[in-house]
Amino acid sequence: MHLKRLNQALLIVSSAILTVIALTFGADPVSLVPTLYHTPVADINAIHIYRSVMGLILGVVAFWLYAAFNSQFTLAALYSLGLAMLGLSLSRIFSLLVDTGKPTTLLLVYLLAELGTALVVFLLIRQNRKHASTG
Repeated sequence: MHLKRLNQALLIVSSAILTVIALTFGADPVSLVPTLYHTPVADINAIHIYRSVMGLILGVVAFWLYAAFNSQFTLAALYSLGLAMLGLSLSRIFSLLVDTGKPTTLLLVYLLAELGTALVVFLLIRQNRKHASTG
């Protein structure tokens, strides 16, 4: 597959997945968060936090989608996607090391997906940089 198509596919698929995740805890945190993540949403402050994180994710997703079709921003979007996935996965690993109790299976699946995505993104960035330097 052509490098440009790989860039687009990764940015679009990542955007779609992160949009669904953002909406699952931000659209209706009072009912969705306890169902999916087995944790109660106790008060209005928690609701605001979930919704603000949803907004942050959707804002970044908008940039990734824009960059998927505008090659001037594609590399920057790949870096931000890679760093976001690395940051999320390292935070989860830190939490596994210092927190007591076992997270839900879904959160462990997220960890594996984030690590895998970060690896793929950084390999793709390397290919993009190599391609740019050769021609």
